[in-house]
Amino acid sequence: MRRRLCGKHRRMWLVALAVFCACLVLVWDREPICDVSGGNQLCQDVRTEPLEIFDMNRRIMIALGQHEHPQKRLASPFTIPIAEAGRDRCDSLNTLDSPDQKLTFLQNSELVVFGRDPYRRIFSAWVDKLYSPNPFYWIMWGRWAAPSRSSRKCDPNITFSQFVRLVVRPKGLHYADVHLRPVSRECRMCDVQYTLVGKIESTTEDLEVLASRINVSMAFLRDPGYREASAVDTVLDAVEGAFSWRGNIQNCGVSLDRMGRSIWRKLQIRGVFDYMQLYPFKDGELRDMSANKFIDACRAAIKRSTNMERLKRQKELAFVQAFSQVDDTDLEKIAQVYYNDFLLFGYEKKPDVLFKNRNNTVIYSETKGSTTTTTDAFDWSKDWVL
Repeated sequence: MRRRLCGKHRRMWLVALAVFCACLVLVWDREPICDVSGGNQLCQDVRTEPLEIFDMNRRIMIALGQHEHPQKRLASPFTIPIAEAGRDRCDSLNTLDSPDQKLTFLQNSELVVFGRDPYRRIFSAWVDKLYSPNPFYWIMWGRWAAPSRSSRKCDPNITFSQFVRLVVRPKGLHYADVHLRPVSRECRMCDVQYTLVGKIESTTEDLEVLASRINVSMAFLRDPGYREASAVDTVLDAVEGAFSWRGNIQNCGVSLDRMGRSIWRKLQIRGVFDYMQLYPFKDGELRDMSANKFIDACRAAIKRSTNMERLKRQKELAFVQAFSQVDDTDLEKIAQVYYNDFLLFGYEKKPDVLFKNRNNTVIYSETKGSTTTTTDAFDWSKDWVL
């Protein structure tokens, strides 16, 4: 069995999941999904650029097992700082020179690909990089998403519908940006014989299968504290970056109060803590506040958010509400642009939750039960009341 994931560390394994790359599809020693030379329909419009393994954006999770020192096996991947989770930890095709070296690398490696539902992937990209304070993407994406305002240096007010239009238009982000390119194209699924194909939605189960193949422990995935550790990691990523960019954020015309409130709402939209955890700071309070104080408030909100069903409901509400704002034409274009991803990973091309009853968002009220009205999940200036 092939067990090497990192050429430099034969007794060590590392799994890096790309942000863009989400039920369980496992394939052992199978034939390629499709044959380019045979003109299989699944392989149409697949890019022909060189494959880059491990050349991905920031890690979601690193799970590291050390066979030489089992007593020191990692309790959680979140004990590894993001700064230490770089791709230089492992060999990759980019670090090898000769074709023979690259072939040997592939023959002695577990080739793993993870997919994610394209609709949720697009929504996540908008929440993380445009709705949440991120001056880099306000410049990179924001000024192009609204042509009438393209003269602005940065644009922090891009709506989800504007972003979707930027993703699906010809030569748009689905073509130009690694965060939004179809996984089937980016990961060359028609050309590479992957040994494991998984989905972000079933990461725990899929990683456990991978762990059994390479004989390492993934016990931390079932640890009672794992959910909280994951939530705190999301908080650190959201808060530390924004606080370090305070000057750039203000230069884009965004106040520190808006910065704090939109971070808080982003974490609620992501299901890190529930909507009943109200924003705890007064206007002007963030001016002299440290990131650690904000993080402590988020940690406290996580500990109070014990209703997992409520967290799932509010995440789904925000997702559905966002797509209710998207034009029918642009929604259809998503189904077309990501056709191969829907097909190869088994996702619904036109899920009822997005394509039916588009003018109504079903929400759950803690006091009134179910109803068919809308609530603005994205108005950071007001408490999110369901």
